[in-house]
Amino acid sequence: MKEKAGFRWVSVGLCLSTFVYPVFVDTVSLGADDAWRRPFAPDEDTVVLYHFDEGVGNETHDALGDNSLTLHANKRGLWGRRDGFGATARFERKDDDPNLLVGPANHDKLHLRHCTKAWTVEAWVKYEGHGGLDSGRTALNLCGTDDEGFSLPTGLRGGWSFGLHSNSGEGALNRGIIPWARFMGSPRGKDPNHDTGGILLPFVSPGFTGAKPVMITNNDWHHVAWQFRYQDQTHFFFVDGKLVRRVQLPIPGENRIVVNDAVDVGVPFVVGGFPHSQNPPFHLNHGTFDGQIDELRISSVMRYPIADSLAIIRQTLSDAEIGRASCRERV
Repeated sequence: MKEKAGFRWVSVGLCLSTFVYPVFVDTVSLGADDAWRRPFAPDEDTVVLYHFDEGVGNETHDALGDNSLTLHANKRGLWGRRDGFGATARFERKDDDPNLLVGPANHDKLHLRHCTKAWTVEAWVKYEGHGGLDSGRTALNLCGTDDEGFSLPTGLRGGWSFGLHSNSGEGALNRGIIPWARFMGSPRGKDPNHDTGGILLPFVSPGFTGAKPVMITNNDWHHVAWQFRYQDQTHFFFVDGKLVRRVQLPIPGENRIVVNDAVDVGVPFVVGGFPHSQNPPFHLNHGTFDGQIDELRISSVMRYPIADSLAIIRQTLSDAEIGRASCRERV
């Protein structure tokens, strides 16, 4: 049975004096939770869950029954299958506008607005390409509400994306790909210092924990996850249940942090790549995922343990800013 994390008072003696201060302690057993290995079941912390169990047709539905979150194929639905999990969503990379699953634009759940303290975005992925096709690097968008500037001739960006990226500035699959994320927020009054995308790249802010293997180097199924906590502006990236990267914002020399303040984002939620609708379009297949995605889930908590104990070293946002809703944090 898992315990909830919380604050404990710890006394530390220095010379002849004793100081008492609160330290954030994670009391979850590191080896206790392997639920990521199985198909997910909705619970009170689930914001969105796509099983991709339809297997036919051009739609996929939220497992919690929210019809406003239905995804539609922009061309036609492609499907795969995985033993023990059932049907999967499949994507192909071609020199054309990519085949994607597209959801609503500016939806509170899909913009992580229900996640006021923390979130986890995760999925099972099976990359079936070789990589190195995105200007020499491998850049694969799994899901999100940002388009890297490829789709909006007019309108407002400000969303997020979660994907896989080369460990270095260039490289194919055999050199390793690793989870990566971007969060933009509103650019008003702070452009370009609203966009955290570039500084979260593994070759910009490594943050490697020492866990092995660090990267994906094959075409097998892997579970990947991105966790974020507002209280100390820390991003956590997982591969197959292991915490492989930890990046706290702001990084040295930058003042960019995550603030979910964009109010009218024009990019829809997309799975499998980026929409490309610039006139004329450019880099049509950039970011397109080639392979299968399954069990895509967004949660309003950090679902996976991050350390035996963790001190909150610095808190960037005020308690009022990070506590506007009753999202419970599980760390």
